Amino acid sequence: HKFIDSVVEKWNSKKKAEETSTKELTEEEQAWLKEHKTIRLGVNPGFVPYEFWDEEGKYAGVFSDIVSLFEKRLNISFELVQGLTWKEVLENLKKKEIDMTIGLTSNPDREKYLLFTQPHLELPYMIIARDDFRHVDSLEELSDSRIAAVEGYNVTKWLKKNYPYLEVVEYPSIKEMLLGVSKGDAETLVMSVAVVQYAAHQLGIDNLKVMSPTAYSAQASSGIRNDWPILQGIIQKQFNKLTPTERSLMLDKWINFRVERYVDWQQVIIWIGSIATLAIVLISYFVFTNQKLKHEISERKRIELRLQKSKKKYKTLFNNSNDGLLLHDLDGGIIEANPKTLEMFDYALPEIKLLNINNLGATAVSYT
Repeated sequence: HKFIDSVVEKWNSKKKAEETSTKELTEEEQAWLKEHKTIRLGVNPGFVPYEFWDEEGKYAGVFSDIVSLFEKRLNISFELVQGLTWKEVLENLKKKEIDMTIGLTSNPDREKYLLFTQPHLELPYMIIARDDFRHVDSLEELSDSRIAAVEGYNVTKWLKKNYPYLEVVEYPSIKEMLLGVSKGDAETLVMSVAVVQYAAHQLGIDNLKVMSPTAYSAQASSGIRNDWPILQGIIQKQFNKLTPTERSLMLDKWINFRVERYVDWQQVIIWIGSIATLAIVLISYFVFTNQKLKHEISERKRIELRLQKSKKKYKTLFNNSNDGLLLHDLDGGIIEANPKTLEMFDYALPEIKLLNINNLGATAVSYT
């Protein structure tokens, strides 16, 4: 036990040292951090499960764990700026009243006042609708419906730019956007499935369905005020230092919850009905065909039996007749002759079959 305790103690000491180590930073970067012990951090208030304010008003989500780890490793504090919508966070970043944010998508407008790290999270966006809305395969099919979006989100600008004919209804937060679609103020939205499912689970919304993918994918990076390039380099080094295990644990902690699959039951019932109808038709066809085939085989056997009996009866009458009987073709060639005929003309059966009826003489009479 003493040996195991010593190993655990050494491992914990090593881990603590790694957490607070800044050896990968340059002297200039370390000096800068000593002069900037507090960094004001903007938070996307409803970007569940990545960052949000929980029911107790505490910073929560995947990004909150990243921030805590960075604080330990850099020996600094992040001052969380609360009470702002995402649109207001962006306005404060532009005015440099907020120093940075952990996750947002780069675009030309934001690049005017922010420096970005390399993307550390990618989120494909899907078309999501109320469950009584018709199925669509693309955004082009939504020209007659209202699409809900969040003010200030990059995807909102993307929708307006690339689909100007669509009616986009903007909401101040993800929560209000989901409630708007759920209640029928809008029919669809375009968002990451993980975000919508987590938020809907929290809000008790169960009337949404995932339909089709879009061409949009959010590449989340950290955005830092553009007059602090040194902080951009420091934050990038911290992301580079994150191990696959650390990333996996953070994601599993916040995204490991039960998600119900949204199913379009009307479509399912239609498909089941169609398949059942087709199955009944095919089974009926095979049963009918099988019965018909059995009947035809039985009828064929019955006819063959009758023919055999008729042939046997005919053969008996033909052979036992006291009159000379023979069969010939249209040209007079003899096909068969009964014993009386062979006796009358004194021929064997093979011999008479070589003759023509005209060769038998005047006494032969043809019954054709």
